[in-house]
Amino acid sequence: MNEEKSIGNPVRKWAPVFVLVFLAAVVGLWYLAFFLPASDPGQAPLNEDILAPVGHSDSSPDGTNCHNVNNLQEENRDNLAAPTVVDLNEANGNLLVRGPLPLIVRDGVGKDGGCKNKSEWQFAYDNLNVMLKNVKDVSPAYFSTGKSAALRAQMQEFELGDYHVIVVSLLNTADNANYVDIEKAAFGQKFSRCSAPVVEGTLRGQPANLIWSSVGACSDDASCKNVLESDSDVLCSYNNLMDTISTLMAQKDPTGKKRLIYVHCTHGADRTGIVTMGYLMKDLGLGYSDALTYTNNLGQKTSPHPHNLVETYLTMAQAYCKEIGGSCAAGAGVVGTSPVNPDVTTILPVTSLQIVTTAPAQTPVTHYNPQNSGGSTF
Repeated sequence: MNEEKSIGNPVRKWAPVFVLVFLAAVVGLWYLAFFLPASDPGQAPLNEDILAPVGHSDSSPDGTNCHNVNNLQEENRDNLAAPTVVDLNEANGNLLVRGPLPLIVRDGVGKDGGCKNKSEWQFAYDNLNVMLKNVKDVSPAYFSTGKSAALRAQMQEFELGDYHVIVVSLLNTADNANYVDIEKAAFGQKFSRCSAPVVEGTLRGQPANLIWSSVGACSDDASCKNVLESDSDVLCSYNNLMDTISTLMAQKDPTGKKRLIYVHCTHGADRTGIVTMGYLMKDLGLGYSDALTYTNNLGQKTSPHPHNLVETYLTMAQAYCKEIGGSCAAGAGVVGTSPVNPDVTTILPVTSLQIVTTAPAQTPVTHYNPQNSGGSTF
């Protein structure tokens, strides 16, 4: 009898504890089942892998994103709208160059190495220098023979350090903001925004300028008027930008150096293309159709993969063409970039260059060509 009591007392003593533990376990399982998701993948960075090929990730370890851009480097030339000369001012040696984002944001060639942390991103000064050296014998097909020869002669001993560098960044204020941060840092945090006066900064310890002028597209008369004429927190006046580029190309730099004006967006196609197209229409007097064809193919090889502008940028180009009184009819035009011999185009023009470049008479803007210097006929 005493033995039964000695066994039963501990059971009765600990029974409430067992019940409480059991109830707690049941409540815990119920909470996990109904209030927590099966897994928590975390929030993906903006535009995570939307454009990236399968197996490539645009997100970096620190959570920033490369947004499917490649490093500016020679090994990536075939994957880029590579840096290409748009114009040469023969009187002062100034160059206008279009291209993609001038940054190093990835490990290695292509996208296989992944995206670096933002703290490791850098301005691709040396790579830009190399890529321009490697096109020393190439000139646009719309250049005259004399102008092509002048460009080739100037590019034979090309060194970026011999030029006053002016970068015109067309990047936006949203998903391009990280890229802009790197450019600002490269220029000592000195830059001008939209139509503000150009601010003197430095690049590699030399005087240089960064102009941050975000451009947009449009789909109707009202939106085109706004994009062409207005500065805002988001977009900058396209008209004012084109005037600024024209002025910078025409001036002799006070340092005595030639200027290299590098215009870029991220991939060097749409935003860079619309600025290139506007310059060809306004400053070189090409009609809309020919300016579009050259813009789509500029810098390409014998079998081009054109940098075709999207429809809303074409609408904007039409609006700008009408605003400057250009020849705005759409249709077939000429194409290509000339090889070593500037008299032979890579792809034969659809129509005679003498016929398709007669728009200057319709353009109210005086072309900068003092005394037909250097034999130029543009």
